[in-house]
Amino acid sequence: MLVAAQVAVARHGMGVLVGICAYAVSTRMVQAELMTKVVEGMTQKGTMTTMAAAMWTLESGPCTQVGPCISSPNFPENYGNHESCEIDVPPGVTEAISVVAFDTEDGYDYLWVNGHGYSGADGPAGVTPTSSITWSSDSSVTKSGWKICLVPMIVPPPPPPSAVDPADGS
Repeated sequence: MLVAAQVAVARHGMGVLVGICAYAVSTRMVQAELMTKVVEGMTQKGTMTTMAAAMWTLESGPCTQVGPCISSPNFPENYGNHESCEIDVPPGVTEAISVVAFDTEDGYDYLWVNGHGYSGADGPAGVTPTSSITWSSDSSVTKSGWKICLVPMIVPPPPPPSAVDPADGS
């Protein structure tokens, strides 16, 4: 699957409103999702960038994928007992996971990323996945679950060079 994303940056109050519109295209689906975030301290405005990135895909199970985000079954309602999902992560993914929500039965229901099990309120925020991700719930307590997104990092361009005053060399 190839994902094309458009990033729009516009000045908004004290920060910058950043909009990401990602289009996931495969032989089975075409989906789009718009995410916005206020980023403090950025000064660039009115630019648009188009990029392509490798993106993860939901391979099996009752989890749900919308664009770059995947959630546990029935999220934000409770997931069920004995559920499992597998998320394929292609080679070359450089984006880190953004955790929108994470609430699973601590010590029993796990989201496995890079060989580390996450449960309870401890999600994989900031982790860059390098292999398939798996989810599994046990046979008893259920919770609201999780929603994670794989979104390209937005790095502002360097500031323009400052003017040098030839009279004082600064």
